[in-house]
Amino acid sequence: MLLYCLLSVATLLPDTAVLRKQLPVIEVNSEKQAEIKSLEPQSMVGSLPVKISMDNRLLNLNSNQARQIFASVPGVQVWEQDGNQVAIAYRGLSPNRSWEIGMRQQMMPFSADPYGYPESYYAPPFEAISTVDIIRSGNSLLYGPQAGGMINYRIRNIFDKTFSGRASLQYGSFGQKTAFLQLTANKKGWNLNTFFSHRASQGFRPFSGYNSQNAYIALARKHEKYEVQISATFFNLLAQQPGGLTDSMFVENMRQSTRSRNWLCVQGMIPGISAAWHPNSQCNLQLQASGFAGGRHSVGFVAPVTTQDQPGSDGQYAYRQVDRDFYGHYTIDLRGKYQLRKVPVALLAGITHYKGNIYRKQLGKGDRGNNYNLELLSPYGRDLDLFTGSVAAYFSAEIKFARRWQASAGVRQEQISSSAFGRTGFVAGSEVLLKDNVRRGRSVTLPFAGVSYATAQWKFFGNLSGFYRPVLYSELIPLQAIDTVSPDLRDAGGYQAEAGVAYKNASGFSFQVTLFNLNYQNKIGSYQYAAPGGPVRQLKTNIGASNAYGLEVGTDYTSKWGSHSQFSAFAAATLMKAYYLDYTISRTVYGIPVLENNRGKKLENAPATIARLGMEYRYHRIRAGVQMAYTEKAFSDAVNTLQAPANAQIGIIPA
Repeated sequence: MLLYCLLSVATLLPDTAVLRKQLPVIEVNSEKQAEIKSLEPQSMVGSLPVKISMDNRLLNLNSNQARQIFASVPGVQVWEQDGNQVAIAYRGLSPNRSWEIGMRQQMMPFSADPYGYPESYYAPPFEAISTVDIIRSGNSLLYGPQAGGMINYRIRNIFDKTFSGRASLQYGSFGQKTAFLQLTANKKGWNLNTFFSHRASQGFRPFSGYNSQNAYIALARKHEKYEVQISATFFNLLAQQPGGLTDSMFVENMRQSTRSRNWLCVQGMIPGISAAWHPNSQCNLQLQASGFAGGRHSVGFVAPVTTQDQPGSDGQYAYRQVDRDFYGHYTIDLRGKYQLRKVPVALLAGITHYKGNIYRKQLGKGDRGNNYNLELLSPYGRDLDLFTGSVAAYFSAEIKFARRWQASAGVRQEQISSSAFGRTGFVAGSEVLLKDNVRRGRSVTLPFAGVSYATAQWKFFGNLSGFYRPVLYSELIPLQAIDTVSPDLRDAGGYQAEAGVAYKNASGFSFQVTLFNLNYQNKIGSYQYAAPGGPVRQLKTNIGASNAYGLEVGTDYTSKWGSHSQFSAFAAATLMKAYYLDYTISRTVYGIPVLENNRGKKLENAPATIARLGMEYRYHRIRAGVQMAYTEKAFSDAVNTLQAPANAQIGIIPA
């Protein structure tokens, strides 16, 4: 059981501020924040979008503790890494660097490559965030094809004060230091918003310190009929990586480190421009263009954790490996919504163009030193140019009927292409190049539909939608001599459905219950096979399918006790069964690979139960709170390995 508590004293908002919650969106009337319309996600009929307010609860924002931010959302599973990187998932999906979710800031994608390498190495400082939007199921197809939908971080802004500022400074255990400064200014319809954040720590374990900086600046113009904003985000992270531990090492001393020379650097920039034009109450047109330029670089001793990193007989450490990725992509999105005059029908249509590239340089021979140093002693063993392009069009129609009923239906049509060029390695001093240069193009159609019934206190909803996950670069390219990529390799994808009910009354009590089912087809993996008359080879292909279904429950209660005190509590829980419908693996029998099917095995990284509870009390400007969480044990591999091997790479993830 994982149990954590938060007990602190903080400065409250003025006592005159009234906290008000309204399903399906949490609203906080503490600051007047008239958002830029083009930075707000649009929700569709038939679902329950989630908006998390940073002002609504007592949260440790300085430490970027995402598990507190998402605690009140049923089913969310969070992996935290060094206080800067956040990995999120739900409904049986993998949390690995949030790669099943379209991650955005101010509606601008910031994954390394949302189609070819969708891992996210960036998370904004939570002190700068006003709200977090979670859009999933049918709603999310407006923003991408991902199974996990979209998560959008909105930067805090103030439009009703000529000048305002916020600053914080925090010191913590293990050398933690955080500093944050935000300034906003308004004059004659113009708005300037900027912040700077610095976070550093020595780390819980030796050689696990980090140092990060984040900066943001935006200039906006608000008018009665239009809004325009131009912005840029900059981030830099340098972290030392202490290496993994085997189970026995963890029991012996969980604070020990196995690596002292491993480093990771992540840096980038997110520029963007957003515009919205609303000539009348019926028509709304939005345009957004954004980019991402950055990199992920590492240097270290990358042998298995069971191999010690110690000087040899000559007194010298082994050479370190240098890997570097350079990312660049841009997205242009144009969408419009029109409400018909004489009938209760709204039409929404849009088109999105994406183009991205990755320059990947790996297996470089680095130095024998201890510091962060990317200098090479010999060329990179792997040197690849990877490109992805996509054009997506979507259309939906919403109709109101019988007073309280609404329905929507639509489709997303996407054309995507991937290509790769370059060197995968050296054999006997000669380059091994990609044969015929890898190219792949395909077209995908994803439908969605939803229906809802709402009264002043109740909302019933349901929706059905498709999704897909393009073949990743690592799955498309044979990186080893024994690798073979199936010519029939297809994108993974499937469908998801949900139905639920939400309730809120005037006394501050609310709850929601959602049933869901997520069916994932054409999962991609690899297995070994014996080539006729040849050696054992490894085939990358579609190897299986999975299904996850379950129940999500959330409730919230807020009560004012007199004129100066308030009590609030929340609970969120998920019960889920996630398993493989079909999954082909290979095991070796007398030196020969034999294929088996893992049908019925539990899905990895998918705990059957996640439950969280939180309470908070405030009196005048003092507030204290507690949070508790439980996550059931889960398997880390598709074979459901019970006993971890010596290298500790697979096994049970304990509760």
